[in-house]
Amino acid sequence: MKPLKRNEGAKLKRMANDTSARICSGQVITSLAVAVKELIENSLDANATSIDIELKDYGLESIIVKDDGTGIEECNFDLLAVKYCTSKIETFSDLKRVSSFGFRGEALNSMCSFAEMTIITRHETSQIGTKLVFKNDGTLNFKCPIAREIGTTVILQNIFINTPVRRKYGMQTAKNELQKVVQLIKPYCLGITNLRLCCSHILKNKRNDLLLVTSNKTILDNIRQVFGKEQVDKIQEFIQHTLSNDICSEYKIDEELRKQEDTFHITGFISKCDSGCGRTSSDRQFYFMNDRPFESTALKRIVNEIFSSISKDQYPFVLLKIKVSKEKVDINITPDKRKLMIEDEKLLFAILKSSLLYMFENRSALVCSQLFASSQNDKLTFSETDCEESLTSIKSLRNKRCASPCDSMLLDLVEIHAPKCSSFSPEYENVISANECNYFEKTDSIDQDLNESTDSSNQTNVLIEKTDQIQQSSTNSHLSPEEEFMQQDDSSDAMLIDEAVKGFMRREVEIDLNIDSIRDNFLKNESKNYNEENENRFLAKIDPSDNIRAEDELKKELSKETFEHMQIIGQFNEGFIISKLDHDIFIIDQHASDERYNYEQLLSSTLLESQNLVQPLPLEIGAYQETLLSHNLQFFEKNGFKFTFNNTLSPGKRAQLVSVPMSQDWVFGKQDIEEVLDAISQSGGSCEGFRPSSFIRMIAMRACRKSIMIGKKLTISQMKTVVEHMSSLSNPWVCAHGRPSIRHLFNLNKIVF
Repeated sequence: MKPLKRNEGAKLKRMANDTSARICSGQVITSLAVAVKELIENSLDANATSIDIELKDYGLESIIVKDDGTGIEECNFDLLAVKYCTSKIETFSDLKRVSSFGFRGEALNSMCSFAEMTIITRHETSQIGTKLVFKNDGTLNFKCPIAREIGTTVILQNIFINTPVRRKYGMQTAKNELQKVVQLIKPYCLGITNLRLCCSHILKNKRNDLLLVTSNKTILDNIRQVFGKEQVDKIQEFIQHTLSNDICSEYKIDEELRKQEDTFHITGFISKCDSGCGRTSSDRQFYFMNDRPFESTALKRIVNEIFSSISKDQYPFVLLKIKVSKEKVDINITPDKRKLMIEDEKLLFAILKSSLLYMFENRSALVCSQLFASSQNDKLTFSETDCEESLTSIKSLRNKRCASPCDSMLLDLVEIHAPKCSSFSPEYENVISANECNYFEKTDSIDQDLNESTDSSNQTNVLIEKTDQIQQSSTNSHLSPEEEFMQQDDSSDAMLIDEAVKGFMRREVEIDLNIDSIRDNFLKNESKNYNEENENRFLAKIDPSDNIRAEDELKKELSKETFEHMQIIGQFNEGFIISKLDHDIFIIDQHASDERYNYEQLLSSTLLESQNLVQPLPLEIGAYQETLLSHNLQFFEKNGFKFTFNNTLSPGKRAQLVSVPMSQDWVFGKQDIEEVLDAISQSGGSCEGFRPSSFIRMIAMRACRKSIMIGKKLTISQMKTVVEHMSSLSNPWVCAHGRPSIRHLFNLNKIVF
């Protein structure tokens, strides 16, 4: 197919109706998940109390949604799938009062354009059902009588058959799209009571229930059935609290708006802030506005920030239902109606934040007091703090006894490389006077071994002869105001002279050019530019606040292979290795780097043994996660877990744990299973290479205990081994606990003797 060329002289003309219809329809139903969502909402608008969703071959072959709603009257058959035909509203003003999920009359028409749609329905006033087959434009093709109880069944076949790109994309990401379908269905399973909803997947004539709720009377029962009993034990009821003065000031809420606090009514559930009640991702957060599922980045941010301030790096389970007058919400923002515009939304934000702070206030105060008491009473040991002596504490080492004069010299170099903050403006921050930088005592020579335990043949000594100052390059931006004025005055004089000589005869002068001298000057300038560029490669300071920047610089400027070419200078303070690469000096944490090496070795070599339980343990993890478990049994069994399934029980309660993995005194259990299942759900079915966080902690702890400790003297050969090991690591920049293993100290070209 040839691409269309732009024709600037072409006249405007109206597109054909079928062309414009197909273009617009593609914006309404964008994925399988959205198609299923629209069909579920149609069933709910028909007062259905039971909905069955069946997807064949990841939904690519067919999607069938069956309900027990009121059915469709015969008088509506002809306009059922015609665009913009709806029974929900008549005028635009009706949008302020609409309570149904759908109201535009676009969804069924859009489905006709990308799939073959058949509807089987029977209204309560009819004695028999009717089968309706529709054309791609939404008009009725033919109808015939068929047996059916009261309700409606919608059948979509050959999804996206008319849009090859979407069809191919759906085939390539079939598993991931199925996960999205399940994720989009979950809010309806959780937020609506007295509804039976079952979603199943059929592949190669094998049926698996992905989600199932069975007409529960409470939201809590829905949560229990979808996510299991353990999730219910980790949540608490949300309690709406009155606005505090601080929150009103933060959100600039005046007295008049504060009087409307009763406009919003919030109910639901949220995770407790106790240890282990949070989650590693925000995949279980659901928000409803007038019983309609919606998405709000602002609400999520408020909830997550408050919760993470109490439970670090954790996300809460959230199910919040917000009630407000329909006139205050605009739901006609996006085709999927998931984005809303709320009048006085800052009042809603303030109520939510004030309530959460009130709920967590007592608990967080208790946690803080316990942490403070622990820090006052407990004596920290090396193994308990996981080697807190790292690169970030170099400056504090000055107060300790130095092992040798060279140690003191290196401390001075660190101070020079990262000077203390001053009151100067940022543009003069890097200008250091000779007096400020004169930390070295004047000595005739220092020829001291950095480590007495090293062999004389391999030992590298540092010689400093009459070090008086360290010069630092400066640019014209560092000139005094007087010097800048003189330079400007000189340039003005040159301009005047140049203007005065215009019009005069210029005398020609022969210049003797030497190509060799030009080449030498060019190479000299190139070398100078190269050196200046290399000298300014590492700008991050050795400071915890600059860790991300420092790590990015190291990743950019160093390859893992460069560790093999580093020259060992010696050991500093019996905790750090000083190395040299070209003109750059680096400091390496001997414990952190060795810990990282041991961590990656143990991670690949540790084998888990399987330990049988005395009695099978019911998991009760929900139907969807139970299906994920059955699809990934090989991965779990490879890692020491074994299960049995009792098919006589209801979905979600069939899986039983019979064997758990163990390693020495470390035993894994149900929490690890749920973490793996959550990871599988988010990744679209892939779990290869994933390890539970408890397994990672176990390996990191063993690697720490096995590694070279701070305070141990090392020979040159031992230090060389540690540094060379870093070249084989997948991530040599941090230890197993995330602390830095290497930092750049200074560039030798910046030191002038």
